[in-house]
Amino acid sequence: DVGDFIIFKSDGIPTYNYAVVIDDITMGITHIIRANEHLVNTPRQVLIYQALGEKMPEFGHVSVVLDTSGRKMSKRMGDMSVGKYARQGYLPEAVVNFMALLGWSPEDSTEIMTIEELVEAFDLSRISKSPGIFDAQKLDWMNNQYIRASDLDRLADLAMPFLEAEGLTQGLSKEWLKYVIAVVRDELHYLAQLPNFVKEFLAGIVQVQPEALPPLQLETTGMVLDEFLARLEALPQTEDLPLQQQQVQAMLKQLNKDLKTRAGVSGKAVYMPIRAALTGAVSGQELYYLVPILGKERAVARIKSSRQQAGI
Repeated sequence: DVGDFIIFKSDGIPTYNYAVVIDDITMGITHIIRANEHLVNTPRQVLIYQALGEKMPEFGHVSVVLDTSGRKMSKRMGDMSVGKYARQGYLPEAVVNFMALLGWSPEDSTEIMTIEELVEAFDLSRISKSPGIFDAQKLDWMNNQYIRASDLDRLADLAMPFLEAEGLTQGLSKEWLKYVIAVVRDELHYLAQLPNFVKEFLAGIVQVQPEALPPLQLETTGMVLDEFLARLEALPQTEDLPLQQQQVQAMLKQLNKDLKTRAGVSGKAVYMPIRAALTGAVSGQELYYLVPILGKERAVARIKSSRQQAGI
């Protein structure tokens, strides 16, 4: 029994239940799917439809979305707003994909789906009775999957506002940026993280970490670095991307082979000192990816600085 409920306030303003029915009739709404919190409103709205002689839409009520701690999602949670994710460089299609799977799943449990695939697969019978869980880490994972699969030209265009905000676009070629994205995109959860990588690559010198000192202080390190620099200088350059990955990879392979034959030095004794001198660390991107990003001038400056820091 819903009683004789009010549809207009004393000041003439319609109540929610009346206004929403008129709104849905005006827009020709045929299906209403909303949170189960609205179950209490449905009987009143049904009576209003009947009183107006209008065709009744189909009503469906689903569980609310919770965060990972079990709290109901709310617009007051500003850190979970759509605008926040847009400003951080989450791809729209990734957010749509993620949101579509909150409380619903396709028959085959596929997770990465285009909008067209979602429309084709959607069935109300697959909506879960349990609350959907908004897991930000899952969204990060899904957005990374889309970044990995996205066109590099598009990603470079989308990334430019983030680089401009950090003052990193001067003298930056699109081809260089596309190459950087191709190298680091497996590590990107969202595009706002890209400027940190670009800053790191554009730095003229690096701070040598303590763990990077031992490979720099090997007896053969001076010879290895001198030989590397000589061969680096001999490589041809282009305007957009100073060095080509294939040429750098072939040069490093030949360097390792020649030093093994000439001085019995190979493998880690060759590659680790070069990495330590170029990055100040003992891990990171493959050298044949890294060197083209740095280019000759920056590579030479970094090696010179690292040698000074290591006292060699």
